[in-house]
Amino acid sequence: MNRRILFLILPLLIFVLGAPVMGAVTGKIAGVIKDKATGEPLPGVNILIVGTTQGASTNIDGEYFILNVLPGTCDLRATAIGYKTIIMTGVVVVQDLTTEQSFSMEQTVLLGEEVTVVAERDVVRKDITSSTHIVTREEIEALPVTTYQQALAATAGAVGTGTNIHIRGGRRDEILYLVDGLQVKDPQFQQRSLDVGSGSIAEMIVLTAGYNAEYGEAQSAVVNLVVREGEPAYHGQVQHVMDLDAKDFDTGDSYYQDYDYSEASISGPEPITTHILPRLGTRLPGTMSLFASGNVRSRNTNEHGIWINSSRWYRHQVTDLFGADIRKNQAYTASNVKLTYAPAQAYKVTLGWNQSQQWENPYWYRLSRIFPDDFSQEEDSLGMLALASTQSYASDAPSYANRFGEDDDGDGRTDEEALNWADDDLDGLIDEDLQSYSYNANDHTRTDRVRDQQVSLGWSHTVNQKTFYTVRLSAFSASRTLAGADKSASEYGTAGEPFTDLPNALGKYNQRYDIGEPFSDQDGDGLYDAGNPSNSYDHVNGFHIIGDGLAGNYQQLVPDWAHFESGTWTAKFDLASQVTPRHLVKAGLEYNYYDVKAEDRPYPTIDNAGQGIYTDVYHAFPSQGAIYLQDKMEYRDIIVNMGLRMDYWNAGSTIEKPIAQTGAENYIDYEPPPKEGKVYLSPRFGVSYSVTEKDVFHFNYGYFYQRSRLDYYFTAVNQLQTGGTPIIGNPNLDPMKTIAYELGVRHQFAKDFLLDVSTYYKDIKNWIQTASQNQLYFDLYGRRIVGTNAAIYYNADYASIRGFEFSVSKQYGANLAGRLSYTISWANGKNSYDIGSDVTRANYVDPKRETPLAWDRRHTIVANIGAHSLLRGKPFSAAWLRTGWSVNILSQALSGLPYTPTNANGTDIEGLEFSERSPWSYTTDVDASRQFKIGKLSWRLLLEIRNIFNARNILGWDLNRFTIDTYSEFDGRAGYVNDNISPNYGLNPKAGPNPDAWDARRLVRVGLGVEF
Repeated sequence: MNRRILFLILPLLIFVLGAPVMGAVTGKIAGVIKDKATGEPLPGVNILIVGTTQGASTNIDGEYFILNVLPGTCDLRATAIGYKTIIMTGVVVVQDLTTEQSFSMEQTVLLGEEVTVVAERDVVRKDITSSTHIVTREEIEALPVTTYQQALAATAGAVGTGTNIHIRGGRRDEILYLVDGLQVKDPQFQQRSLDVGSGSIAEMIVLTAGYNAEYGEAQSAVVNLVVREGEPAYHGQVQHVMDLDAKDFDTGDSYYQDYDYSEASISGPEPITTHILPRLGTRLPGTMSLFASGNVRSRNTNEHGIWINSSRWYRHQVTDLFGADIRKNQAYTASNVKLTYAPAQAYKVTLGWNQSQQWENPYWYRLSRIFPDDFSQEEDSLGMLALASTQSYASDAPSYANRFGEDDDGDGRTDEEALNWADDDLDGLIDEDLQSYSYNANDHTRTDRVRDQQVSLGWSHTVNQKTFYTVRLSAFSASRTLAGADKSASEYGTAGEPFTDLPNALGKYNQRYDIGEPFSDQDGDGLYDAGNPSNSYDHVNGFHIIGDGLAGNYQQLVPDWAHFESGTWTAKFDLASQVTPRHLVKAGLEYNYYDVKAEDRPYPTIDNAGQGIYTDVYHAFPSQGAIYLQDKMEYRDIIVNMGLRMDYWNAGSTIEKPIAQTGAENYIDYEPPPKEGKVYLSPRFGVSYSVTEKDVFHFNYGYFYQRSRLDYYFTAVNQLQTGGTPIIGNPNLDPMKTIAYELGVRHQFAKDFLLDVSTYYKDIKNWIQTASQNQLYFDLYGRRIVGTNAAIYYNADYASIRGFEFSVSKQYGANLAGRLSYTISWANGKNSYDIGSDVTRANYVDPKRETPLAWDRRHTIVANIGAHSLLRGKPFSAAWLRTGWSVNILSQALSGLPYTPTNANGTDIEGLEFSERSPWSYTTDVDASRQFKIGKLSWRLLLEIRNIFNARNILGWDLNRFTIDTYSEFDGRAGYVNDNISPNYGLNPKAGPNPDAWDARRLVRVGLGVEF
């Protein structure tokens, strides 16, 4: 691995030392300076970014430009002999874009005379050739959101929440996430990226169509997050938010989540090099600044407000600071540190560290504390099998294999009461042979523990006014553990609660807890907890074997253990050169080396020494590279972006063609990938045309390729599977391909209002799907393979997506700002998901035509309005009481998602795939705050209300494929479920609505923040 990277980096370093390169996280300022009296261009005017050494001089035509400008707000200072100095304040710079700042200078005979002018923001940016959503730091802070993902979900064209966001109809793994221009996405699963605290973001750019050639490995969108840098003076903030018990006014239901959110940040000069070393007689050249932040978010529900009833000892310990011992079922942390060092005028070095972690205990309706009262007789018996199997694992080793079903009470019958929940033998006990007990299954479901971490190093060198280059190196790691890793259940807390074993009606003792026997209620939950059974076989060879996963058609608790790791090493070299006043040329090289490994062991038991069955273990070293060339042609009325990107992909040298097997084993006879790898080209073209100063048309077209998630290449490859219907990877998968078009117009009206209208079309090919290898070979070659029942990933599915987006916005920064957007779209395809084969999904019906995709939300309406006023006046004066307030309202009205109607037994109705739609959903969130000052500290009282009107919204099949339920006591409609395995909850007279199918109700949170 080291030699490969070295051989790649050395020639690139030689190239970099001889030629300049460009980055994608800075912007450009340009304009024309004229004489105010004559209107003639002024050559030789010096323009400087205040507080920096960056600047430029105007040419003979009065034109100037400044490259490599950090996104955000800055001030310009223009000076010329015989003219008044101009101070232009509030200039907004956006990554990848040109901020136009032209102005006139007035002659004077006095020295040192200055004029201050407030810059007008570009409402219509003429150089945007595709749909681009610019979310500033101020907007993120003002929106009623906690994470940047929530802000992303509110942008035009987005559908979904959290990690389940689709943009413009694509699958959820088609979004490229970048932090400071570097990838931060788990390559194994593609559906999760490193979490960055919203307070750490200087700017978020969302490109939803036609992005330039410098971006690859994305089909739907590019999300580029720029982390804040240290400020010249020290500034920091701390805040904490918690929820209140907001009861329903009519029913008295509580929606309390036990939610807490804490955040802190510090920004300013780096203290060691700025203060300590100079006092010791050592002074580094240049300046160094620091920005650091961290946050933690936790609750005892899932994100949709469903309470997770695990025992306290099973929850993650968020903190034990000062003996607090705070434990929550779900916890998320994110932190980052960024050092910026400028040793000289033309150089800048950045060192960044970002990390995020999450701990999630899942919620499962079948295994919740509701069991067994709300289930039918059939479901009761199925659930009892789950409990019995778990108890079986807790038995002694000699009886492990056959303990279930024995005649424990000696009446000559086994399990006589397991299936009808009645005292058939009149011994005063129920289900004594199954030995049922009140059991908290939440203490045994798999816990999802995730950690993502990135370390990056960047070097920027401004060679001259026209050219600069950047060199960036990054190491990104992602790990995910399901179940207890190498810990046994008894290592999580105390053993099962002590009980007194009483004889049954026949005078027999069974050494197990029976309902009604006295026990020590150690956790005070009123139930006997058999969790953490203390026996010598709770783990074998380091693998957790107590039931802690869900498997089978009825979601029984079974032992399961899995751990995944991936490392991404990135080297990126970019250049920018203003070769002529009209041509900004960009070029770059990128190389990613991956180290991915997995160890997935379902059903590790005593019988198989903890090794499990259907085991999947792999370790692979694929690589990916790219080179691009981009030319931005800037003329007075027309801007053209034209580029070409070449991507390279190699699955690695560890993949070999398998040896054909005979007998009952499962294997896949795939074609190995070419050892030289694969290359594919992506042309990109975009143009914007200014009809007037307030009207700009734009058009873009491009090819966009993306490889699939890496586990689809390597899972179970070259490994025999001894039973079942496993899905085996395909190392020879081709990249997925999207051809996209967009046409739009932007119009400015009034002073700072913008109307943005666009229409788009996407043609998608090579989406991943699964199929039986027998069927696949029969379709391709007219023959079948004997002895295999496995499925394989292959390129098969396709989709066509089109839509219109309408948006009216008023820029943030004024006292009143907001946005109203409406999207209408049609997302149709062959299959919504990449696991659709009848081999891998029970009762699956392969659609014979394109159908609406599961996330095809036809209508999306999002409205946001915010108002704020700066604090003025003395405390408690009329001006003080009138100012210092801030209110922001975010409302969304979303049409329903499609679903397939089911028969009474829960199976899909063939021919009606995704023909019905769930109801519309409506949500309004409100954030309000009040600012006040005590001494030099600025305080802020916070009030957050989510779903203020307490709407009951269905999540839809896309988010949770196993629960859709429209049961409602308000409208009396029958419910439905579309999971292909469960009885219809709405038709079950004993069943209420499945809570996991509904979004969170009204949530009220309060908080306090302080800034200095």
